[in-house]
Amino acid sequence: MSKKQLKAERNYPILFTSKDECCGCLACAAICPMQTIKVSIDEEGFEYPAIDRKKCVKCYSCISVCPLK
Repeated sequence: MSKKQLKAERNYPILFTSKDECCGCLACAAICPMQTIKVSIDEEGFEYPAIDRKKCVKCYSCISVCPLK
């Protein structure tokens, strides 16, 4: 199986499923080689990352750098 096929089968990374699983350090956004992680601010003023799946290459760099993963 080629690398391209492996990436196609791989799931998109999940940065967090609830807000308490994100410390807001934004290391994931800083390390993303494709700059696909955008930051949004919630109603309380906290910053949270979100992956643009159209640009994500599923390299999982964001997960590897996360201090809570």
